[in-house]
Amino acid sequence: MNEAGTAIQEATVIGEVTRDALAGTRLFQRFTLEKILGRSAKATVWLAHDDRLQHLVALKLVPDRTFSDASAIENLRRATQQGQRLSHPYIARIFDFIEDADAAAISMEYVDGLTLSNLRLQKRAK
Repeated sequence: MNEAGTAIQEATVIGEVTRDALAGTRLFQRFTLEKILGRSAKATVWLAHDDRLQHLVALKLVPDRTFSDASAIENLRRATQQGQRLSHPYIARIFDFIEDADAAAISMEYVDGLTLSNLRLQKRAK
């Protein structure tokens, strides 16, 4: 298994040790992981530096159970292509679907700000 596949497996482990241990990891010979932005059952999203684009991106790492399902990967590839056609100030741009023998990810525009969960909490507090 290559570095990207190993990092994605490790990124699915919950805990601060994993968060700290993977920061600085290089994936797909292009991205350097900086910190976890969010996590769900379907993916872990990292803030990453994209050497090709020369700026920060949100990098959504596809978990192993999805990566091993060829039809799920094809659906993600198609969804990425459809998302690339969207252009709106309130929608984060999708840049690329990246895969190699061991891993897959979607790179997208990094939008610095509050998460929807945090925004809701702020609204409730007022």
